[in-house]
Amino acid sequence: MASDPSDAARLHLGQELRDIREKLQLAKQRDKFVLESREAVRPGDITQAIFDVDPQIIHFSGHGTSTGELCFEDVLGKVQPVKPEALAALFELVAKQVNCIVLNACYSEIQAKAIVQYVPYVIGTNQAIGDKAAIAFSVGFYKALGANRTIEQAYKFGCVEMQLQGIPEHLTPVLYIQKNSAMQERESATSITTGLTNEFSAHDREILDFFYPCFDRAAFRIPFIIEVPRDMIYAIKHTICALGTGIRKTSDGTIIARGRSKAEFESETLRKQFDEISVHLHDITKVYELAVSTNQLDERLGIVIAKDKAIPAIIDGKRNDVIKIVNNIYTKLNRVAFPLIPDNEDNKFYLFQQIREQYWNEHKDSK
Repeated sequence: MASDPSDAARLHLGQELRDIREKLQLAKQRDKFVLESREAVRPGDITQAIFDVDPQIIHFSGHGTSTGELCFEDVLGKVQPVKPEALAALFELVAKQVNCIVLNACYSEIQAKAIVQYVPYVIGTNQAIGDKAAIAFSVGFYKALGANRTIEQAYKFGCVEMQLQGIPEHLTPVLYIQKNSAMQERESATSITTGLTNEFSAHDREILDFFYPCFDRAAFRIPFIIEVPRDMIYAIKHTICALGTGIRKTSDGTIIARGRSKAEFESETLRKQFDEISVHLHDITKVYELAVSTNQLDERLGIVIAKDKAIPAIIDGKRNDVIKIVNNIYTKLNRVAFPLIPDNEDNKFYLFQQIREQYWNEHKDSK
């Protein structure tokens, strides 16, 4: 559905529709999708379109206001805003058939929060979004759906598409996931997962997909002596937050997605495994904070000087303990195993000692 009122800034909605149609037509799963479009949509057209099409995904392109209203058209083609609670009330009535809603309009996060009470997946924007950015997100999102990816994965591909095109708005789209175990009974052609074992329920696979990016980052890859420890600790703390609260953040603390916490796994085994991961992560932060408070670390000149060589060994070992558990879980989902951080062998400690001695020799007079 698209609305571009005459008294608002003009948008390239036709281009967005063409690009979405093209990507779905080229997709390997194209037979699973039927694209129906409605242009110059008025508020009264929404329910009619839903009755006519019976959609699983509803995509709105157009304008939004800073107060969270979506802008449709009145009989004269001018702006007619619709409040979040009005659309939420509508989607409550069709909740059994609609699986995902994409609100590709400025400031639509407010609408998304209201609607996700009734619809499993809702994508909105946390601020104004440019025309090119909105189109790029749509292209990445529907390319991924057409390649048989889940909705959450498609959301990530949409954000990455913006980055690939050099558009600095990839943190603007936000995904909200309904906290409702009944979601596992509402899988559609848009969220097919293939090649998975039956060991995990659909509900638990959704949570696992949400957590996966937390471990696919440099904080679990780079040896401590060549790491930027503050960046690593920020990432570790944000991972702890994601597991405990179901909120994922970037390194600067920006919220990028909301899902479920580890406490919401149906599998007791998964809950215990992720509890163990959390213990290891907390241990890492404690070791690091103790080392800093006792002046065991010096991060000047872009290198890490650890006066006690056990510090890198403990932190790297704990991170490997986490990755071993993670790999044990995710390889059952046909995910590629993450590499372990290399062991602190003698030659590595020799290099570490050489760097440390060189640093202290060069700076002993400045202390």
